[in-house]
Parts: sequence; C-alpha cells; structure tokens
Amino acid sequence: MQINGNEVMISLLEIDTIEDEMVAYNAKDNKIITFNKTASFIWSIIMEMENTEVNVTTKQITEKIFKTFHIKEIEEKEVYDDVDDILNQFIDANLIKRKA
Repeated sequence: MQINGNEVMISLLEIDTIEDEMVAYNAKDNKIITFNKTASFIWSIIMEMENTEVNVTTKQITEKIFKTFHIKEIEEKEVYDDVDDILNQFIDANLIKRKA
C-alpha cells in the first residue's frame, strides 16, 4: 500500500469503536491511542485500501471528507492540512510505518 507515494505497512492493532470514535491498542509499543471522528474516518479509508496497490493521497481523503460530511469547499485548505497532519500523527505513533 502507498500513502502519498510512500510504501507503507499498517501496524497490528486491536481496535474498538465507541460511537464514531476509535480506540486502538498497539501491543508491540504497549500504547493506547484514541481517534476522534475525523481520524477514525481517515483510518477507515486507509484500512479499506490496506491490501491493495493503490496510492491513497491526502487529496483523495480530503475529497471523501467533503462528500461525506458536506463541508464547504471554502475550507478545503484547512481540511487538507488537517488530513495531512493526522496522517503524520499516524506515522509518528507507529500506526503506519514507511517501508525502507
């Protein structure tokens, strides 16, 4: 799988959903991570594409958010930046790992 042109792997996590939010446990790092509604939505998009050769981009995720949540296009730059920030947080938390 690729995210923004980078080959990545998804860490093995135990995930539970509570309303529209997710809680993940990473046994390897012994960490519990909580996802707000937006991060949960982004994670679900990533998981849908996990076993494919598709390159998931920040732009594609942003477009899905606009369609799903009916956000005004005026906010596009802000949403794009938020999606990019969440993807980087996933990487920083070792939920997504770049392949060497």
